[in-house]
Amino acid sequence: DISWYKDADNEFTLTNAAELFGLAQLVNGGTNFANKTVKLGEDIDLIGYIWTPIGQSNAFSGTFDGKGHTIEDMSANVTSGYAGLFGNVRGTVKNVQVTGSVTASGNVRAAGGIVGYSAGGTVQNCLSKVNISAPQVNCPVGGVVGESSNKPNDNTASSTVNLCWNEGTVTGGSDSTGGIVGKNSKGTV
Repeated sequence: DISWYKDADNEFTLTNAAELFGLAQLVNGGTNFANKTVKLGEDIDLIGYIWTPIGQSNAFSGTFDGKGHTIEDMSANVTSGYAGLFGNVRGTVKNVQVTGSVTASGNVRAAGGIVGYSAGGTVQNCLSKVNISAPQVNCPVGGVVGESSNKPNDNTASSTVNLCWNEGTVTGGSDSTGGIVGKNSKGTV
């Protein structure tokens, strides 16, 4: 459901699974949400659905504020791009809890419970209860963020992971595997 999205608006509130899938569809289609805020108005249960990460390849550049709500029973089986609730983030993800599982295989470049790859983004006050499995050798895997890095072409815009915790299991085939962050390249944790 993308009926909630109006390009002229700067703030949106999502209340159900269809709208959350709509956010993924918009970002994956090229709408980056720069200077826009997306909030959760309720807990959202994804049981019975296969999740497609928000920004599986294209980056989410806005602010996502979970407002303390939980996204429950996320099940992602990703074979390319980035894996997590969010795949690729250059904006802010905050105040959200996520339960479920992420399985990354094939050509996945980074996998995390909340964010797969953060390039100059901020992940703050997030709880991951996501069980993550990424057996391939070249995939950074983290309980909250798979890989935290500088913004492309800007060495001054590093990523921040702040006040986040993980209660899920993390299994990776890479030496870049961690409970909070799998690989940290000049970011702040």
